[in-house]
Amino acid sequence: MSLTVAVAAFVAEGMVFHILQEPETFSRMGYIGKYFTELFRGWTVAMSTVASLIFLFLPLLFPNTFKDSSAVPASYIWVMAALCFCVSGYQVWRREHRLVEARDGEIARFSAGKALPAIKGSAFHFQFNGVIGTGHEKGKWRVHSAVLFTIYLCNHNAQETNLQELKLDGSELEPPIEFGPVIMNSAGGCPALPSGKGVTVSHVQVAATIYDFRNKEDVPIVSLDKLRISAVDGFLQEHPIDMKNEETLRFW
Repeated sequence: MSLTVAVAAFVAEGMVFHILQEPETFSRMGYIGKYFTELFRGWTVAMSTVASLIFLFLPLLFPNTFKDSSAVPASYIWVMAALCFCVSGYQVWRREHRLVEARDGEIARFSAGKALPAIKGSAFHFQFNGVIGTGHEKGKWRVHSAVLFTIYLCNHNAQETNLQELKLDGSELEPPIEFGPVIMNSAGGCPALPSGKGVTVSHVQVAATIYDFRNKEDVPIVSLDKLRISAVDGFLQEHPIDMKNEETLRFW
């Protein structure tokens, strides 16, 4: 029995040594070869570090059990080798599982990005429409009027959609402008946004109000460079829309 165990240990030691010295040989065997290479590499590291430290301190922690500090029973060594083998197998699985999870996450993010529309475009030709009025509301003077503009939109993804809504935020303008709901004078209702085909929507109308000015002549020319516009698609996603350079509004 002891001779059989010794021969088995010698063969196992030879295999481990060959795997560590010539990993390319086993890697040519495909996935099974790469698995055994990583398995025995991790097992060797565990045996030479953790297991060695445990066997070193066993006689010191349990002097009555290990009276001869220079010898550890063979059964203990075999049990530790089996435990290290299991730990190494788990580490190989965990490393590969994390790679698979990371790859699946990237695929999911990529698929989600491709599945939903990606709308880009620009707004331009801002001008007043109708009478520019003045008034007093909630203790503040205000100047107000309707504004017309044109917007160009293009859906860059394969998923087709339509334009549900446009939102304008003029809080960062100088002076700030408060915009109301946007009215799209489109004959077909909400414009369709097919993949890769640009759509131009003209005569888009929105109410604009500027406060703290009693007369329209007192309002300076407002640069629209900081105007934030977003387009809401049929999936209720908001897409930021660019402003063309040097767009302005003149209240007089």
